[in-house]
Amino acid sequence: MVEKRGADRWKPPQESRGVIMCNGIKENAKILDVSNSGMRVIFTKPIPIGSEIYAKVTIVENALPYFAVGEIKRVLNVGGGNWEASIQFSSIKQEPIRKDIAL
Repeated sequence: MVEKRGADRWKPPQESRGVIMCNGIKENAKILDVSNSGMRVIFTKPIPIGSEIYAKVTIVENALPYFAVGEIKRVLNVGGGNWEASIQFSSIKQEPIRKDIAL
């Protein structure tokens, strides 16, 4: 299969999770991979395509987190009650974007 994504993807060396808020629900989602333009994560419930998300992500243990705003671009049922979502970033910052996701 030919890779169609324009950005290089980085896969965390160990299981990484990010706090993601979407539609008033906060979830500690598993991070599959990250690039400068977005990330793929696993949610435990389907998220509507087009939904805005707010995220606090720490990719490497003991590193400072980054905070992102993005949009759900694709959702796929991967079984076992899990949903893989592709998120496109619209903003990435080193300081919290929202107080409710800063912790």
